[in-house]
Amino acid sequence: LYVSGNVGIGTTAPSYLLDIYKNAINTTAAITGTHNAGGGESTVSQLVFRSDGDTVGTKDLAGIGMVVNSTQTINLGDLTFSEKSGASATSLTEYMRIKNSTGNVGIGTTAPDAALEINHATGDSLRLTYNDSNGSATNYTDFSLDSTGGLTLTGSAASVASGASAEKTFLTLTPATITLTGTTQVTSL
Repeated sequence: LYVSGNVGIGTTAPSYLLDIYKNAINTTAAITGTHNAGGGESTVSQLVFRSDGDTVGTKDLAGIGMVVNSTQTINLGDLTFSEKSGASATSLTEYMRIKNSTGNVGIGTTAPDAALEINHATGDSLRLTYNDSNGSATNYTDFSLDSTGGLTLTGSAASVASGASAEKTFLTLTPATITLTGTTQVTSL
């Protein structure tokens, strides 16, 4: 049903551009596609969000999709989250995936092996912040991993020593070595 520029399914008074309504529990809307019969992974269905710019390449894109691997005996769909990878990009790049078979979440990887796996080529993978709703945190700790599996914790200047003006590495864990630096105090091991 088309009313004043809005489309309604199951309603005669749509309030939004697309308004889907069903007066029932477990209401489901489906986007259905087919997988690549030739084998391998393929995006079966995807919901794409787009801001329409004046020229190609200026459109803002983001998407939520389902990817299946037809080489598996049971085709379980993984949920993917993608967005445009640069200002001139015209297609989506996957940044996060939830594996259907395990529930594992992967950021920067399509095959997470743990409940949460974060992969980054330079190792700077995780930042924990305190009271940061707008990205302007002054108190944070970064966790980074090197190619040998060494873990480094780097704190913001505010979290390591008051009055300091730069980030400080305060803990490095490498195989068989623990290095404490800066103003860190050890109370027990």
